[in-house]
Amino acid sequence: MLKLSKRSSYGVRAVFSLARFAGDHPTKSSEVAKREQIPLRYLEQIFHRLRQAGIIQAIRGPHGGYTLTKTPAEIRVGDIVRALEGKMEPVLCSIPENRSEECHEVEGCVSRVLCNQLDGEVNHILNSITLADFCHEAEHLAKLRAGSSVIC
Repeated sequence: MLKLSKRSSYGVRAVFSLARFAGDHPTKSSEVAKREQIPLRYLEQIFHRLRQAGIIQAIRGPHGGYTLTKTPAEIRVGDIVRALEGKMEPVLCSIPENRSEECHEVEGCVSRVLCNQLDGEVNHILNSITLADFCHEAEHLAKLRAGSSVIC
């Protein structure tokens, strides 16, 4: 099972919150922090990285806040995770003491094939899910629960 870091988990939730509730309107980080139960100072660090990656933008002024730079259909979960974590590391290594930056190239490694397959599948999944997919799922769940709709 893959476990996202707290930073990535918060980041995905925060960007999803912008897509789901804000639409094209700027949302203050304090609103996202409250809605998603993310410590504001930590969220501001996350938003800084997401701005640097071009996923969100800051709008200044009294009605300012944060918006997405692209449509939810153009933002993939993998984009968010990579912006916050950097290059993805292999998900499994049977000999971690021998692992190097060139791990995927090491000949004779017993778990290299499995590492490559798992790594490829995790990346494929993260790159195939968009914020729009999350929004559609949230809308579906909302309709099942209360018959309400959400913005996305």
